[in-house]
Amino acid sequence: MTAGFREFERRVVAGSGAADFERLRACILGWGIQRGAGLEVRDAPTRIRAGATARLVIKVGPLRISGPLRVTDAWDAADRAGFSYETLPGHPEDGEESFVASLASDGVVTFTIRARSRPGRWWSRLGAPLARILQDRATERYLATAIAAGRPPAE
Repeated sequence: MTAGFREFERRVVAGSGAADFERLRACILGWGIQRGAGLEVRDAPTRIRAGATARLVIKVGPLRISGPLRVTDAWDAADRAGFSYETLPGHPEDGEESFVASLASDGVVTFTIRARSRPGRWWSRLGAPLARILQDRATERYLATAIAAGRPPAE
């Protein structure tokens, strides 16, 4: 672990089979994971691609906290799809995050989040305990969104 950075990885089973993988893949590559977690996605292309920039906005009480980012990598293969981003100056955190859907040979669909971050602004350093709580809540919402995305639509 790099000094001052919090690192974690979370993985959930999000479905089974190619159709579940395709739904999750489309969700991830269209910013659906972030939107499903309650974030606003601004100034972003409709479909994620390497080099794209965006601004994520989270509402905290009456405040809106905005964070610019750059997509560093994006991939879309038959059994793996996702992207990673790095925060840009002005983001409350310094760090990186990735969102990956995988289809195993036995048909199990998984969703994995990896993150590495630390407070990036004076006010986020002062509010580090709150920032950690918000990050943990966002992660739980990302996971729940991925599970919902992998399920077939209700008939």
